[in-house]
Amino acid sequence: MRTYSLRIYGRPRPKRRPRKGKGGNFYTPRETKEWEAAVLAAWVEKFGPDPIFPPDCPLAIGMWFYFSDRRVPDLSNLQKAIEDALCSKDLPFNVIGDDKRIVLSVAVRHPDPVPKEEEGVEIIVVPFYKAQAFAAWRALVQEGGA
Repeated sequence: MRTYSLRIYGRPRPKRRPRKGKGGNFYTPRETKEWEAAVLAAWVEKFGPDPIFPPDCPLAIGMWFYFSDRRVPDLSNLQKAIEDALCSKDLPFNVIGDDKRIVLSVAVRHPDPVPKEEEGVEIIVVPFYKAQAFAAWRALVQEGGA
């Protein structure tokens, strides 16, 4: 089973709630769009724009977040930003396709501050086959942040 691992440097940004703009239209805040685009660009730079996973393959995803201070965003919003970046229909590439394919999602925030230049997120994505469920879980837990 192949593990796809990616480390992105820079302060991770949480998924912000849509805002109501002029004329009553809703929009995604600029900071969220920029972070999701940066995550997707890093993935495409490392693995290319073509789909890696078969369309019917369930997936497991792990995220390990690093911050240089104790002022950290909500973990579930950090997780959502990464998942949406890899599943976005608004960006030029769609790595995962439908986010319903994610059957296991693990997010961990490193408990201690790291040096500023080490802020970022490590993302691990693996195919999640029923026969390999335990191995996928172990890979996410053991390799995340290793």
